Amino acid sequence: MIERRVVGPEGREWVVRSYRYRRPPWRAFQEGVEDESSWYGPLGTFAFLLAPVFAFFTAFLVPLLVFLVEAPVAAVASLFSDRRYVEAAHEGPPASRMTWRVPADGVEPVVDQVARQLELGYERIQPHNAEFLGFGRAR
Repeated sequence: MIERRVVGPEGREWVVRSYRYRRPPWRAFQEGVEDESSWYGPLGTFAFLLAPVFAFFTAFLVPLLVFLVEAPVAAVASLFSDRRYVEAAHEGPPASRMTWRVPADGVEPVVDQVARQLELGYERIQPHNAEFLGFGRAR
């Protein structure tokens, strides 16, 4: 892991680091009922009675499967991948986080470019050979 600490012209302290493993994203589930009229009638009553069973699966079983299956698979896959991640994070108010995907052989130059551009106060960070993944997702 490569890490750089820099302070931008506005006084914000940034930590720029690289890492190999990225936790799988949290899954958001939408409610299956889009039309309220489907809750009426004999099938609606049956669905209402089954709602606690489905709530158990959605609230406990699915996250448990993600934790026990998806996260270890991602961890093992990261050992054999030539993909790395570079993250720039500022923890102070307001918190800010940016993430890029980088080939393994180009991690150090990207970390240096991101750190330097933050130090100079660039509004749009564009390191070479890196794909911007977005704002705000924690490792």
